[in-house]
Amino acid sequence: MKTSSLLFVLAFFSSASPHPQCLNFLPPFVPHYPLSFCYQHSSLGCCTADDDYRISQYLTEQLYYITPSHLDTETCITHLRSLICSQCSSWSQHLYDRGDLQQLNLSDSSLLLRLPAMCPHFCRSLFTNCSQLFTQLLGHEYPVDTDDYCDNIQKSSDTSYCYPFTEDTSRQLQSVFQMSQTCVCLKPIVSNLRNPLAAVSPGDGSKRLFIIEQIGIIHIIKNQKLLPQPFLDMSNSVVDLFIRADERGLLGMAFHPNYKTNGRFYVYYSVWVYFTGRRRAAHVSRISELHVSRSNPDVADGSMERVVMEIEQPSFNHNGGQLAFGDDGFLYLFLGDGGKGGDPFGKIGNGQNRSTLLGSVLRIDIDNYNNTHSYSVPTCNPFVGIPGVRPEIYSYGLRNPWRCSFDRGNHATGSGRGRLFCGDVGQNKYEEVDIIEKGGNYGWRGKEGFACFKQSQCHNMKDERLPIFAYNHTVGKSITGGHVYRGCQFPFLQGKYILGDYVSGRLFALSENQSNGKWQPEELCLGDKSICHGGLVGQDFFRGILSFGEDEEGELYMLAAREAFPTFPLGIVYQIIDPFRRASPEECATYHNRPVGVHPLPPLADCGLHSTDGLPTQSSTTTRPAATPMTAITVSPSQQQLREHKCKECQRKKTYYQQYCRYNYDYSIHMSVNNTINQQDGTATITGKLIDIFSGLPTRPQGSTIQLVKSADSLWCRCHRFLPGHQYMVMGHIENNQPIVNTDSLVSAWKAVWKLKLKKAATRSCGDIAQQPVDSQTQ
Repeated sequence: MKTSSLLFVLAFFSSASPHPQCLNFLPPFVPHYPLSFCYQHSSLGCCTADDDYRISQYLTEQLYYITPSHLDTETCITHLRSLICSQCSSWSQHLYDRGDLQQLNLSDSSLLLRLPAMCPHFCRSLFTNCSQLFTQLLGHEYPVDTDDYCDNIQKSSDTSYCYPFTEDTSRQLQSVFQMSQTCVCLKPIVSNLRNPLAAVSPGDGSKRLFIIEQIGIIHIIKNQKLLPQPFLDMSNSVVDLFIRADERGLLGMAFHPNYKTNGRFYVYYSVWVYFTGRRRAAHVSRISELHVSRSNPDVADGSMERVVMEIEQPSFNHNGGQLAFGDDGFLYLFLGDGGKGGDPFGKIGNGQNRSTLLGSVLRIDIDNYNNTHSYSVPTCNPFVGIPGVRPEIYSYGLRNPWRCSFDRGNHATGSGRGRLFCGDVGQNKYEEVDIIEKGGNYGWRGKEGFACFKQSQCHNMKDERLPIFAYNHTVGKSITGGHVYRGCQFPFLQGKYILGDYVSGRLFALSENQSNGKWQPEELCLGDKSICHGGLVGQDFFRGILSFGEDEEGELYMLAAREAFPTFPLGIVYQIIDPFRRASPEECATYHNRPVGVHPLPPLADCGLHSTDGLPTQSSTTTRPAATPMTAITVSPSQQQLREHKCKECQRKKTYYQQYCRYNYDYSIHMSVNNTINQQDGTATITGKLIDIFSGLPTRPQGSTIQLVKSADSLWCRCHRFLPGHQYMVMGHIENNQPIVNTDSLVSAWKAVWKLKLKKAATRSCGDIAQQPVDSQTQ
């Protein structure tokens, strides 16, 4: 009997694709307090005890003047009570999605409005057997033709949902939900961002979420809306970003544990570096301290900047970039191995070289500094006092830690609090998740995941820490580390570490086996449109998963982009939603799980100020955008130096910057072209409509000639043959320091946004670089 019932339920799932959803489009929950009136929905439903009371009061008012003169009045009132209580049903959104209702308004006193879509046979039986009761209740609203009303007017837009069939099915489905695959939906919060890379909460009780854009701008989301004025714009200080999947820029942000009282926060960003002699570094990673404005909590004071640390980077990639405070009150920094590929630096690579900061997690004290030393080192760091080893290092052996986070721990027991999770991007075979521990060696470049990468180093390692999870490149090719979910709203996700892959766009969850400490992986499926609607998205989300973040309450967000061009507004912030289950609003109203690093415990007794001997010296403050240098490497260049440096960079890596040099542009918009294209010069005459994928820009007129370049499909910018029906970029150029587009269809708003970038492009000239087409197979 149990088997046949389950088969019936699964068949119902397959044929009608039903899913529970409340009137507010959120999933149902188990009420914190039992319902006394609509008691049938106490195990799973959409009403709190307060909602239950309001419904009982409403029905009492409706029945106050009713004369019970029909033999079946008591039975009819029972039916009416069940119908009214359908507002608390797990399926209420579907039951009230009726064709005769333009807009559901349950504050309306109309009883007819309060009735769900009924199955036709039940509806006809109700109005036949309970006609006296409903005639008195409905008065002039009583349907003239009950058959027509039951068969046509009141039915749900999806006829799979009707009372009481859905209610009977609901009871059988509860067990199925517990065993079904974990599927989630995504709620878009803010869009049109330029590569959003972090979502950080200040932990000050304001419930704001700070979003950093890679180009150097920090925004605030308040009440799930983006404030019009940025919190901070430091794009003039950040390196110019002009290639797809550029790994430099504004990469990380962290708020001081006592931000609420001292207003201090920290940023990690990339700056250019120039030398009069031999070039030693591609750029510098800078960690700086800034302050919030004294007059406006939603704006930073960008006039003063204290440079805490600067790290030379030998290549443009593998910068890491995460910043985070632990409960010990210290700042943790996450650095990649310096870039290129295979960690080709020295005999053992940067990952195993503890005399360099690269390829490591650092821990520093930013509260104890003086005029010559911008930070100090906790005495409890694992390598303090060891000759030739940088004392800032907390752990090492990482390739490119991309997004790391502290676990808040179990709300009730505190179990797991303070664990530090990192997603470490692999070379060409494996991606991995590590739990970072003090003094740990995580294997790179000897190991990649669980496998050997460099044989000569792999077998000579001792006590390396293995990942808790790794996957090969048939699954995904670039891990994006996430968070352990410790929010309240979605209990089914509780305690799971949520992560994603930037290349494949897949989401995963790791669950810890409490008996043996091992982590079990599962893939999180994204619901289809029958599950993710009412403002939610599922399988059609932007699959370039850039980062994750959590708000003050521990709810989880995913940051993604349709294409990872750092200067294009193709990014979006989603909230991760469980479409089937959520916690009771009553329970979440009193739920609080303090974020790690907010009002922390006092530092450990043995973690005082370490001797600053041998640490780099630096002035404590600097006025932006000019920087007080840590060493001579950050001397601000002249415009001539800037032009020479950029052109040398283009000559050295002309394949990478093909788009940048060949057409001498810094302006582009995507169009779809459906016409004949001249393969010689990449021009096309428009014969049909061009579809503009950016809202606000008009399509180009018929007969116009446009210049095309193929949008790169990977990190390497290659030239391809142009084909009708594919997406290309429409190019502009610079004349007399002014942006010139190939047609006059550009709107002023878009021009204003790119004005600064275009002026910068006007000062650059790469000569005759890449005049000839580059073969599409060249790397």
